[in-house]
Amino acid sequence: MTRPRILYILSVAGSVSILIFGFVFSSWFTFQKIPKLFEEIARGALPPSLEATLPQAKRYTLWVYVKGRMAGKEYTSIGQLPPGAKIYIFDRDSARELPLEINSSSTLNRNGERAISFGEFEADRAGQRVEVAVTGLRMPLLVGICASNTEEVVLILLEMTGMVLLSLALSIFGFNFSYRRNKLGNR
Repeated sequence: MTRPRILYILSVAGSVSILIFGFVFSSWFTFQKIPKLFEEIARGALPPSLEATLPQAKRYTLWVYVKGRMAGKEYTSIGQLPPGAKIYIFDRDSARELPLEINSSSTLNRNGERAISFGEFEADRAGQRVEVAVTGLRMPLLVGICASNTEEVVLILLEMTGMVLLSLALSIFGFNFSYRRNKLGNR
């Protein structure tokens, strides 16, 4: 094999390596960030009630567990409230009810547990103390509160896409450069 041929093969291998590294790094980066987006702030069984201190002024999601565990006890439900039952969220300091926008479009599957989003509410301030209460419920219902991170998920996916596209562009540039160089060397 001639020296230009070996250099061509090495440069093509480098281009492919850049592409593979870009895919691996973007996947690793994404999978490191996504679990942190769905960390629970509080979890509890209703009734009686669940109290939580919300760390930021933002939207939060109330999750109803279809299958979940807390303090060694298994909880199961159909993922919705029975007829006549209602969930309320109160500001603990002012005792005013916070509007709960019903939204059961998302599911959460983690560590053998499954939850359905029940609704979203807005925290007015960082450190706001809230209480989740229920009426008309006979069987205990396991609920959890997580920050609503729709914007952060979109940003993470955009970052991942950007990393993949950058590695693809670098790989194409490297391959094109080595191809042209090899073609010129063979003249």
